[in-house]
Amino acid sequence: MVMDFREILFSHPVANLKKEISKVKKGFNYGKLSKVGLVNLMIENKDLFKHIKFFEPQRDERGRRKRPLGEAATIEMQQKRKETAARKAKEKAAKAKAEAKAKEKPKFKIKRKQKKK
Repeated sequence: MVMDFREILFSHPVANLKKEISKVKKGFNYGKLSKVGLVNLMIENKDLFKHIKFFEPQRDERGRRKRPLGEAATIEMQQKRKETAARKAKEKAAKAKAEAKAKEKPKFKIKRKQKKK
């Protein structure tokens, strides 16, 4: 199966395309270009990017893209997520408690002047 150079470039994520262009450092203004603009820029300068191969991300048994992290890093990220969720739940409960307390008592008392005799 022969692939067109355009198809090969479209198989890559935008971040990969920008990295490849930055490696060339030829003064391209690619910062705000969309994927189509990046691909067109790379096709115009095909000789600089002919080393790029088809990008096929690794998939797990369910067909989802695999994360490039190791198992230890994944476990660590899950722990951080749990800690963050617990911390946010505590903060939310404290805020609700403070709001309930604020509704019970008025924030200030009105002092009335006493009449002089």
